[in-house]
Amino acid sequence: MLRPVDLKSIGVQGLNDEIFEEYQHYLGIKFRGREINDISSLVSDLPKNLNLSNFYIGYKIPQINKEFDLLRFCKNGDILNIELKSENIGKEKIGKQLIKNKYYLSAIPNYKKIDLFTYVSSDKKIYRLADSGKLIDSDTSQIVEYIEANSRRISNLDELFNPSAYLTSPFNSPQEFLNKAYFLTQQQTNVKKYIVRSLGGTFVVEGKAGTGKTLLAYGIARTEMCEGQKVLIVHCGNLNDGQLILNSKGWNIISIKSFQSKDINTLIARYNLIIIDEVQRVRRNYLSGLLTKVSNYKGKLIFCGDLEQYLQAMEGGKENFELLSNTHSISKNNYCKLSEKIRTNKEVASFILQFFDRKKYRNKNDVYIDNVFLQYFKLINDAILYSNVLAANGWKLITSTTSKYDPEYNDKFMKLKYANSHEVIGQEFDKVAVFVGPDFSYENGRLTGPKTYYSAIKTLFENMTRARKQLCLIIIDNPSVLKNCLEIVSNTD
Repeated sequence: MLRPVDLKSIGVQGLNDEIFEEYQHYLGIKFRGREINDISSLVSDLPKNLNLSNFYIGYKIPQINKEFDLLRFCKNGDILNIELKSENIGKEKIGKQLIKNKYYLSAIPNYKKIDLFTYVSSDKKIYRLADSGKLIDSDTSQIVEYIEANSRRISNLDELFNPSAYLTSPFNSPQEFLNKAYFLTQQQTNVKKYIVRSLGGTFVVEGKAGTGKTLLAYGIARTEMCEGQKVLIVHCGNLNDGQLILNSKGWNIISIKSFQSKDINTLIARYNLIIIDEVQRVRRNYLSGLLTKVSNYKGKLIFCGDLEQYLQAMEGGKENFELLSNTHSISKNNYCKLSEKIRTNKEVASFILQFFDRKKYRNKNDVYIDNVFLQYFKLINDAILYSNVLAANGWKLITSTTSKYDPEYNDKFMKLKYANSHEVIGQEFDKVAVFVGPDFSYENGRLTGPKTYYSAIKTLFENMTRARKQLCLIIIDNPSVLKNCLEIVSNTD
């Protein structure tokens, strides 16, 4: 755990390397030599009697790994951020970093004001980000003014930062996305730079739910469009409201059905970039044929998806990614895997993992009742009444898509006009509720479901992984599933 520290304790410490390393470990800090010198320089430039306690050094936002050099929180709600530089990297880069820092710090609840500075030790320069967003010259007197405000300790900094708040969805927040009110993680940024700077070729972006595949893909599309390139996005599902809004703003997003009805040669001649999103949902033989048809494409072709998120056995799923990885036109460098989960609340993600596979045991502190809700009903009508209450209170009810031909248990929920699995593909919601009927059970620790047109397990998994912050399971006439859920949240198994 990161502990607050007095900067004088670091900047003027007079300890040998071994003891100082142990001291760092106690504080939860990992220093580079440069940073120690920068802090020492800053301390020497400030008044000797100034209270420099309660600074947090090198804090990183969980799951995103966005780092701040120095943070201090005041009792009046103000936040002070000081970035340290050994050399002057120029006002443009310094300003961009502070603007990005302000974006991340602005998500902290109940803050009043954010004061952002950069200190350059080599030339003793100090810069401040003005309220207008312009970087201006400053001096130690302004830093002193903010430091003199009464500071407070934060018992757990991680509780102030909600990682999912920083993942803008092009679908659920299209206007924010268009206004570029978002930032990418370092991993996403690296992938984006690599693809945008490439002259052409076929690329794969693979990642599990919550890793930011869609934001990355649409971010690449946005950049290419701003540079005058013609971009087509093919969504392997029904278009959602957010995509329709983007289309009204000049984007070209079509469904896979529409794409399949068009002449491929015409499309590849018209567009510089084609993105196939949710590629795991197309049939393997169709994907194989598509790869053959576009083998001579001179532009950029990006396949995005999650090998686990498919709803029918006839959909390619994992086999599609095996096909892509073995395609000679896709080099290892062009196959990008996103590993950093951002969207999903880690406690909710841990619960989902154990819910589908009881052998996936996790730390007892992983799951809190504040994030996972369980409601049990004997009668389906009572469950439906409760779902209406949730819907009226801002919860997103998602039902499993059912067959158009054969009767299924979930037909009762489809009639409620809630969103189904196919309608929420690629989307995310703060609070998600799902139905779990009596026909689910555990076999050798794994959740199994009834035989349905769309896989009962896959659709339930799709629905549950749409949750960003909270998840509610409405369990109907299934004591066994309830028992297992209670064991997960209490870790008594």
